[in-house]
Amino acid sequence: MSYDERRKRIETWWREINQFDFTETKKDDEKIKWFVLHDMGERWSKFQCYMNKNLLEIVGSEIIDEECGYDDLSFHLVFKNRRT
Repeated sequence: MSYDERRKRIETWWREINQFDFTETKKDDEKIKWFVLHDMGERWSKFQCYMNKNLLEIVGSEIIDEECGYDDLSFHLVFKNRRT
């Protein structure tokens, strides 16, 4: 499978699962913050955060924070908006 096809599949999966579309982000937003709430427990939320971090890196998103952030309620990723 080519890189472009893999990227397209991951972006489609992310849009369907996370209700997030890279093309709908505002152009003037420098970064995007995405949350994983603890509705299935802290360990599962942490796993989801790191899995999505790896997928975003595969499609070329620049992760601003190296680790998944944590605030007692959710994990979060901060990544660069590709539309800026």
